[in-house]
Amino acid sequence: MADPTDGAPGHHHDAPVPGGIAVDERLNSSGNAIVRALPPELSERASELFKALGDPTRLKLLYLIAESNTSEICSHELSVALRVSAPTITHHMKKLAAAKLVNREQRGKWAYYTVNSDEFNRVHALIHEL
Repeated sequence: MADPTDGAPGHHHDAPVPGGIAVDERLNSSGNAIVRALPPELSERASELFKALGDPTRLKLLYLIAESNTSEICSHELSVALRVSAPTITHHMKKLAAAKLVNREQRGKWAYYTVNSDEFNRVHALIHEL
């Protein structure tokens, strides 16, 4: 059976995107694009990011690193600043690094962290929109 809206003005077909997910280009009654699903890769990335940001300690760590007077901060300094154990810092920093919010460099027994400025700036702007 033929689509009665085929060729009708203002009608748009679903546009394919990577991962086989279709994005509907039409607008809803509010004038917003109709959103149906995220591609699997983007779903995973968003989930990882929000998990990392979903813990107050990780947010404190992220902002401590971003506000550091030096370009990097040692895991020991983070442990002292938040008064938590080194294993706890390691756990939280692994989550932040996996979400690509911080960069990690191992030197001897200490890890040094820098903020990923592009990612941090996007997160910072999002937080301030709340």
